[in-house]
Amino acid sequence: MGHTRRYYKNKKRNKTKNKHIRFKQNLAIENKKQDLNFHKEFVLNLSKRDITETEFKVIAKGLKFVPTNKCNHRQLIKDFQSFERSLRLKYYFGTNIRIATKNHPFKIKSNFQVPIIGDNSIEKYIFYTKHELSNYMPTIKYNMSKSERECIKKLKIDNTICIHKADKNNTTVIQNKRDYLTEGESQLNDGIHYTKIINIDIENTRKIVNKLVYRMKENDEIDEMSFKFLREEGKTFKTPKAYFLPKIHKLSTETLEMYQNKSEHILCYDFRTQSYDEKRRYKDCTGMKRNYFQTLESGVYEIYPDDKKYVQAYCDMSTDGGG
Repeated sequence: MGHTRRYYKNKKRNKTKNKHIRFKQNLAIENKKQDLNFHKEFVLNLSKRDITETEFKVIAKGLKFVPTNKCNHRQLIKDFQSFERSLRLKYYFGTNIRIATKNHPFKIKSNFQVPIIGDNSIEKYIFYTKHELSNYMPTIKYNMSKSERECIKKLKIDNTICIHKADKNNTTVIQNKRDYLTEGESQLNDGIHYTKIINIDIENTRKIVNKLVYRMKENDEIDEMSFKFLREEGKTFKTPKAYFLPKIHKLSTETLEMYQNKSEHILCYDFRTQSYDEKRRYKDCTGMKRNYFQTLESGVYEIYPDDKKYVQAYCDMSTDGGG
């Protein structure tokens, strides 16, 4: 009798336990779906690549998200050496008298190294702190899972896509790199905002600028510090880079939903798939004129139907900050 009672009691207990386990599992699945839908609100995939759930979560964190890295002892010591130099400079040139000084706008950073002066509290602090940092082994707590860190590595080496922030939006856009470059070239070659320089003689330009700087110095038009800053000797110049932001806020809700659902590429004002040979009216955003054009595969444009009422359904990229 006792064995039978315990059997039914354990059976009822196990049934209740399994019920709670199934409820937690279903709740976890539901939360995962809601979590994925939440992350998809901040990511717009305009590329041909299929983005996994983990990649959606990683990209939705934003381009300013900083993953936790391992402790770099070399960089740590380098940062402390900079702080160490500041301490010695403060001690070496320190005084109780405050002198009102104005920094020169073209002041060049000095490489003056403060000599080590005897035995003082500053040197003791530097010595013991360096000793502690040499044995410093911090416990790293990653702010991303292992699968998310692997996704970052895969996205970083993928040369077929381009990931950037949208204009006037918190959304991160994934775009085919070929489409991005095609649209960028069309912006640069519009013949209105940019002009291509056919013959570029950088060396001759440098010589002309250098002569002007030396002439200004001889005529006492600039001081010594400005002269050292402006002269070209021993300087390297970086080539400027242009980048473009897609204006997805001009895409209609229906267009965005079709992109999210991986529908066919939209090129028509009534959201029907059109052949790339068909000609339509569109709004020329550079010259603000209505022209005919050959629809391209690189993006969705603002189309004018026959009744002259256009529908904003295009992905325009521009260097200006306008709407």
